[in-house]
Amino acid sequence: MSSYCTEQNLIDRLGEAEIRALTDYERVDWVSPDTLARAIEAASAEIDGYLSRRYGAPLASAPDRIVDCACILTRCRLYTHDRPADVAGDCDGERQWLQRVADGRLDVPGLDEISTAQSAGSVQMSGDARVFGRDNSSDF
Repeated sequence: MSSYCTEQNLIDRLGEAEIRALTDYERVDWVSPDTLARAIEAASAEIDGYLSRRYGAPLASAPDRIVDCACILTRCRLYTHDRPADVAGDCDGERQWLQRVADGRLDVPGLDEISTAQSAGSVQMSGDARVFGRDNSSDF
């Protein structure tokens, strides 16, 4: 499993005070790495669920737009009680965006290049055209 954001990504986007408040269940005034890691992994797995429909998932490296999405979904998961309306709205918006990506209606900038580079060493199969079928007639 690949994580699409880090603690530092979250701190940069949301601020350390919010991350600390959302993870510090024991009230010792620090960011709980275990709580944060579980939320990041869950958000990354959710993203993989959408991306796997079009791209190879998990991604070896994520473009900035995926990192932003992972931060928003992680934040959403950290609010276990009394999720503010703006946080819930952000999460819904990201899930709708991911659904459009999965459906092929949107592309993720930079993701095609990453996906192509990852699949360069993959096994591909091809074969001859079908011999028997409804559209092919035979002399038998």
